[in-house]
Amino acid sequence: MTEAARIYRVGEVTVTRVSETTIEMAPPARLFPDWRPELIAGEERRFAPSAPQSLRERIPTSVHSWLVRTPGSTILVDTGIGNGKSRAQAFFDHLDTPYLERLAAAGVTPGEVDYVLITHIHTDHVGWNTRLVEERWEPSFPNATYIFPRRGHEYFPSIEGRGRPNYRMYEDSILPVIAAGQARMVEPEGEEVIPGIRYLSTPGHSVDHMSISRRT
Repeated sequence: MTEAARIYRVGEVTVTRVSETTIEMAPPARLFPDWRPELIAGEERRFAPSAPQSLRERIPTSVHSWLVRTPGSTILVDTGIGNGKSRAQAFFDHLDTPYLERLAAAGVTPGEVDYVLITHIHTDHVGWNTRLVEERWEPSFPNATYIFPRRGHEYFPSIEGRGRPNYRMYEDSILPVIAAGQARMVEPEGEEVIPGIRYLSTPGHSVDHMSISRRT
């Protein structure tokens, strides 16, 4: 069974992880400020079977989307890095992955996605918002409403935001969606964006980071 085919069920809702790639973050302290390699001594193979010797220097990190299917909607949560995009970091730069094929293997075509929910505007969470069509970045999901945190949308056009090394992802993965009239902003305090689906403010990782909750 592929990762794309592994389905988790929560009541009437199904959740499927759609993988894009795995990157190796180095050093581990970049993600975990209190990293102590001795705490995983002898456990490397369990954490990273393909690279047990390197785990103390690098952290394998999955980049993926969550495909959520409710009785009324098909939802994609975050969209990874994207193909063919110029990025400052080598492990994000000009990828070529079968992400859309994996989405299809999970039973969904781009035109069947009703909503794209973005938790925060970072390079590895917005890339498949768009794809290159005749030299133009166009929305990958033509019938979807894309929902972004307003705070991130307001940050990147600012002087500080434009100076960020990851500003290009805002240009090629956010602005084309806005130009297509498919964007909707969620307020910083959070709100219910789809019946039963709510954004919650969880800043820290980024100025606009939000989490998504389903009402039971």
